[in-house]
Amino acid sequence: MPIEHFYTQPSVSQRLALVILWVCSSQMLACTRAEAKARGEAAPYWTYLLCALGLFIYQSLDAIDGKQARRTNSCSPLGELFDHGCDSLSTVFMAVGASIAVRLGTYPDWLFFCSFVGMFMFYCAHWQTYVSGVLRFGKVDVTEIQVALVIIFVLSTFGGATMWDYTIPVLEIKLKILPVLGVVGGAIFSCSNYFHVILHGGVGKNGSTIAVSVEV
Repeated sequence: MPIEHFYTQPSVSQRLALVILWVCSSQMLACTRAEAKARGEAAPYWTYLLCALGLFIYQSLDAIDGKQARRTNSCSPLGELFDHGCDSLSTVFMAVGASIAVRLGTYPDWLFFCSFVGMFMFYCAHWQTYVSGVLRFGKVDVTEIQVALVIIFVLSTFGGATMWDYTIPVLEIKLKILPVLGVVGGAIFSCSNYFHVILHGGVGKNGSTIAVSVEV
């Protein structure tokens, strides 16, 4: 039977993807906590590999559900809201999972920053969409970030999470600081673009947002 005869609600793919990512992140968090209490060690290598696989499946299904919605002519504002709502939850799982993978818990301030900045940038991306009426994606955006996180999980799988505690000669900084610097640089660049649109890109009357005021 041709594949086009099969019909699946797009939201099913999104929900399945979110559950997979949640399970993978939760098991790594649980294993990290258990190992730290028992022997003061990092989580087993397979937990990072499972997270890499879970994130890859998530981003694949996240892309597929949009194509499925258009193929079945079931696109709707509610579907978009549900899709982006799941994406907002996944931001937390990805940020916490990546922080565990590079053992960022030894720097609590950076751990908080990296976990918070992902959610802040997600909010800003949708804020500028509200203002301009267009959801913009740069040449380096969410998909590239997800691929980078998959690479981090794979490195922690085969190199061990303790590899991120290695001190780089000459620079005298730990290897785990490099992903943090990447997050800082990416956040500054992305936020500058977001706020340029937010402050100057309104498509409403006199350059305002697209929100329409209603007289009561």
